[in-house]
Amino acid sequence: QQTVISGSITNEDLYDLPAGSIGVAFGAEYRKEESDSVPDAFAASGATFLTALQEEHGDFDVTEVFFETTVPLLADMTLIKSLSVDMAVRYADYDTIGDATSWKGGMSWALNDEFRLRATVSEAIRAPNIGELFGPVKQTFFNLLDPCVAGGPQDPVRIANCAALGIPVDFPAQATTASIEGLNGGNPELREEESDSVTYGFVYQPAFIDGFVMTVDYWEIDIDDAIDAISAQDIVNKCVDSVAGVNNQFCDLVTRDDDHEIRLVRSITQNVASQKAEGVDFELGYDFEGFGGQFNTQLLGTYLISRKEFPFQVEPEQFSEQAGTIADAE
Repeated sequence: QQTVISGSITNEDLYDLPAGSIGVAFGAEYRKEESDSVPDAFAASGATFLTALQEEHGDFDVTEVFFETTVPLLADMTLIKSLSVDMAVRYADYDTIGDATSWKGGMSWALNDEFRLRATVSEAIRAPNIGELFGPVKQTFFNLLDPCVAGGPQDPVRIANCAALGIPVDFPAQATTASIEGLNGGNPELREEESDSVTYGFVYQPAFIDGFVMTVDYWEIDIDDAIDAISAQDIVNKCVDSVAGVNNQFCDLVTRDDDHEIRLVRSITQNVASQKAEGVDFELGYDFEGFGGQFNTQLLGTYLISRKEFPFQVEPEQFSEQAGTIADAE
């Protein structure tokens, strides 16, 4: 259930400048979200999948205020048909993560009727949703390969970290064959995701080709504190793969007994990593008349230059490149 109360005021002609009119918009919004999931008695008893399906209840509310403006700076000059800037800011107060501020600044520069440059920089946030925050922590079982098992594939960092955990080099881990108890679910301690982005490009509409338009935009997006549910195998691996040692958030999710065997893995939602992506978007369009009708053509594309995932935010030299893999085609 969602309850929203909002109001805004806009004025496209607040004040006249020599290059045009200043436009503004501002407003406020209150939003409350509530969610309840109640399994039937048969599923809740554990008779379906051997583990009981639990009820899920959660809610949060947020109050936001925002302000936006467009300011024309110059117009009808040599190489400046028009030049304007856009600015926007939004302040939000969540009862889950506290306050958060996002903003945007942009520029549009039309050199003439054919060619326009544009650029934007922004900072945004994504607050965790109800499932990520309040999903019930429930029992499950994982089939794992202990990364510290004797004879397993190891690099020097992993060997050193396993030793730091007190695990001998000839450790015959049971986690190569046994099913390991686990817990998965939400995490009420989550923080918001934060992103910084920049885009710049151009729009070209040549006068000698009526109906043709071309746009090209470069973009780069950096996300910190990305929210994700990490698999149990990734958790036990990342625990011993950090060049900074075993004092990391992944080792905190792994419980070993006095014999060094893995006994429990808590696969709960985490602020786990940072991500960085950059690429180029392009569009070609050509509309023309022919054969008694109107033809509209369009080609849209993206070239993904890079898509990096950093498992440890404090270690920018450790990353995996995803560009060119499944779900991240170049």
